[in-house]
Amino acid sequence: MIVSMWMKRTVVTVSPDAPIDHAAELLFKNRIRRLPVVREFDGEKVVVGLLSKTDLLHAYPAGVNPLRGQAFSGMDDLPEVQEVMSTPVVHIEPDVPLEQAAGLMRSRKIGALPVLQDGELVGIITESDIFDAFIGLFEGGENPVRVTFDGLEHDFEGFVPKVALAAEQTKMRIASLVSFEWKGRQRAVVRAVGGNPDGFLEELGDGGFRILSVQKG
Repeated sequence: MIVSMWMKRTVVTVSPDAPIDHAAELLFKNRIRRLPVVREFDGEKVVVGLLSKTDLLHAYPAGVNPLRGQAFSGMDDLPEVQEVMSTPVVHIEPDVPLEQAAGLMRSRKIGALPVLQDGELVGIITESDIFDAFIGLFEGGENPVRVTFDGLEHDFEGFVPKVALAAEQTKMRIASLVSFEWKGRQRAVVRAVGGNPDGFLEELGDGGFRILSVQKG
């Protein structure tokens, strides 16, 4: 999976010259937590910063929540977005693997990445989008069954065709197959959907591989 498959393509942005109450209104009305800050240079829109809900809250006096959708009149001169935004912008490209985006967010301790292609803003990907992608690997479908296998390091090449054959013989569909290493051992999680999960499990049980757990539904 790559970033472009899960990013949001419709991005709400704000100008660096806008007052922060305008940014607060955008966050509130669109029910979002972050705004890419975009300035136009020679006809091109360039991302110059990122304004988060936290950045905005820090710009107001303690105890004031600007995200309640109510006007705040306790400050004579509201700062502009460029005075409180985070910069430089950590970004990513749309064709990058999703796990690279997750790793970048974790290492930088941030919750979102503007997605740039040839310098142009084409989307934004957040931690929630990555959670959705992860959930999509293991949930949904008709009569889903998830099987976790252990000890595949000696015959992983033989494992894949046997799983495919079990699905074919029982008219099940392999929705996902994820292999990973855990404490020096090769493991895999197979999720299949269709009308014959019990038959599928029976075929897998005859395959000679160690099954750690089975979850239906």
